[in-house]
Amino acid sequence: MKKKIFAVIADGFEEMELICVADVGKRIGIDFVFAALGDNLQVVGAHQIKIECDTTLKELNYNEFDGIFLPGGMPGSMSLYESDFLREILQQMNSQNKLVSAICAAPMVLSRAGVLKNREFTMYPGLEKFLNGEKALDDLVVTSSNIITGKGPGAAVKMGFAIGEYFGLHSEVENMKKAMFTE
Repeated sequence: MKKKIFAVIADGFEEMELICVADVGKRIGIDFVFAALGDNLQVVGAHQIKIECDTTLKELNYNEFDGIFLPGGMPGSMSLYESDFLREILQQMNSQNKLVSAICAAPMVLSRAGVLKNREFTMYPGLEKFLNGEKALDDLVVTSSNIITGKGPGAAVKMGFAIGEYFGLHSEVENMKKAMFTE
């Protein structure tokens, strides 16, 4: 059965992180749905690129999904950080051992939700004040049980691969790496 992930997107998201992770995921056979944090389906990225979301987070039945992805970027990550509704979804998905993934600034949202406790993770440096005492690793991508985190935009493709590996799509990931990185 095909795996399904939804990405939660707020104005000011990092476009490269969203597009690269979702593109890699789709190429290896993962369905990605874009859910706007707010009521407007059109969301504008940190670099003024507009994305038309499939639905809003409030309209989404997140129980139908195998995972969640949070792109970073500012002020998008701060909007995600401040959402109590998203925090509850993250806590429930984590308690069900579903994939919870975030990149760049967005792991601070995972910290606020309490899902990074006793987990290894990485995130964009300089945002430690938003953590609950956890210490980020310096790695580009970190997988810790059902949590996958990425350090920043340069980690986006590798994070897409890590999500594929998490779902057991090993041969699909290897084939994509060969196709993408031909010499």
